[in-house]
Amino acid sequence: MTTIAPETFIGVRVPEPRKFAREIRKTPEAAAFLRQLPHRYYEENVLHGLLFSQPMPYEETMAYLEAFLPYVDNWAVCD
Repeated sequence: MTTIAPETFIGVRVPEPRKFAREIRKTPEAAAFLRQLPHRYYEENVLHGLLFSQPMPYEETMAYLEAFLPYVDNWAVCD
């Protein structure tokens, strides 16, 4: 991805954040993470998107989406 700096990649493959999001999605730590913006790393942004895309009330999803959209800087995060 040419639009983001190489130093923002940790190198974790996407299946791992997906698995982690499923494991922590209903925890207080996940809710706290969703309130922490902006993130430093690409993988954090991927995890953020995966967490609020889990089933939750519509209003809550939209609030997380609106807060996160200004920080989406590449197609892979919004995909």
